[in-house]
Amino acid sequence: MIQELNFKQVSNFILLLLTLQKKNTFFGFLIGLFPMLVTAFAIELFIGKIIGGELKTSGIKAVNVLFFIFFTNAISQSTEAIKNYGQIIKNSYLQPTTVLISELSLQYFSFIISFLIIALFFHFSIFDTILLLALSLVLVIYTIVVTNYLLVVSSVLEDFNRPLGIVTGK
Repeated sequence: MIQELNFKQVSNFILLLLTLQKKNTFFGFLIGLFPMLVTAFAIELFIGKIIGGELKTSGIKAVNVLFFIFFTNAISQSTEAIKNYGQIIKNSYLQPTTVLISELSLQYFSFIISFLIIALFFHFSIFDTILLLALSLVLVIYTIVVTNYLLVVSSVLEDFNRPLGIVTGK
């Protein structure tokens, strides 16, 4: 996979995805973060208090939600991107790996910004922030492996996106 990866092609495709998905504006990018942040804060501040009965919130439930949202978004967006850009991939020099890495990079960038907002809001220590960011890199590697296998399955089985959507909640 790495030997066929062209970093110039990946950066160009990330810019294309930013233009298509976020309308290439800072405001468009912030609007894309809004559902992730609202969900994370809702789980931490409201549902977490009801379930856990805690009066003091630490932000860890919100970070767990961000990890889950990153994982599911990366998988569903990657498989959707491969399907959407299938004709371009077939008729050009664009590799499926480029689409996968580009989509994962865009999702990871959204995750990092959302995570930093949560970390600032809940006053995470520097050590906890670095530790959670290192853990997120492990999740990125795991997501790449899982997505590669799911892309193979979804390319063989046409209707695989339907059960995948049920599992990931998309």
